[in-house]
Amino acid sequence: MAKKRKTRKQKLTSDLRSQVHHVSSVNEQQFTYTPSAHISQSTPNTVILTQDYQYVTKDLLKTAIVTGVIVAFELILFFSTKGLSG
Repeated sequence: MAKKRKTRKQKLTSDLRSQVHHVSSVNEQQFTYTPSAHISQSTPNTVILTQDYQYVTKDLLKTAIVTGVIVAFELILFFSTKGLSG
């Protein structure tokens, strides 16, 4: 498919647009940030609390025991019902 060519009017408007853009960019002012009186902020002292997390290990142990009992009960039920059906 052939490439569409610009008409004379389109070329003039494009040229005018580029000239306007160029002129407006030249007229823009350059702003620079100059910080006034530098205020230093001290970082607050944070206290790191060391806590005893024994309750976590106790909870994990209890969870493991309960899970083991449930699995053992399921196995007992499985093998006891297997003998009845077959």
